[in-house]
Amino acid sequence: MPDNNFTISYCIPCMNRTHHLKKVMPSIIEAANYSPPVEILVLDYNSTDDIDEYMASLRSVQLAEGNDITYLKYSKNKYYHMAHARNMVSLAARGKYLVETCVEVYLGKHFFSNIREEINRSKYKWLRFYGKKPSGIYAGIIVIEKEEFIEAGGYDERFELYGPEDRELNSRLERRGIKSRTINSTYLHPYTSSDEEKTKNYRLKLTKRQMVEKMIPYYEESVKNKALEVNRGVKWGQH
Repeated sequence: MPDNNFTISYCIPCMNRTHHLKKVMPSIIEAANYSPPVEILVLDYNSTDDIDEYMASLRSVQLAEGNDITYLKYSKNKYYHMAHARNMVSLAARGKYLVETCVEVYLGKHFFSNIREEINRSKYKWLRFYGKKPSGIYAGIIVIEKEEFIEAGGYDERFELYGPEDRELNSRLERRGIKSRTINSTYLHPYTSSDEEKTKNYRLKLTKRQMVEKMIPYYEESVKNKALEVNRGVKWGQH
């Protein structure tokens, strides 16, 4: 019998991007209510905008039975740290499956129901999405069983800046032998903000391209060493 009762955790790290969160959240809530149980997690990574007020306003939103909106706060780092933020929100999730995503994604109504159908049909623990990008794959948006994510060590926390932390995780999951199913992004609609918007919260004031160039050596090292796990010997994703 298909199992439609597992919780899916939709993980959104956010720093000073509440104006984007306001745009996409209605679509996320609608999709979650169509196919519960879904946990929507928002991590406030030391924001200085109006995220507190906005998240408080969501308390009155009607949610389907089994659904939750979880609001997490972190204030130790002055600047955004890409991999750490992604790990922190993922470790806090209570769902069996994680949706690793960002704050720039609208969802179609059938997004979560489609995930449940695909997991039940294929029994795969890892789903990827293809769309209209030149590469064909949305590397930064995946569905992964939380247990597999933890065993792989999450995102490599050497990726402090904007960069290929998502590509590195995907390549490592492949080396670990986790079979993936690539599905159409029919119910997934990323939009693109300016490069300045994407990079404004980081420690180094560099362009997006410059940040990627600084992070690429970590990706290349991981591939060269055929890494199966990262963050060994450190407490990753911690407050």
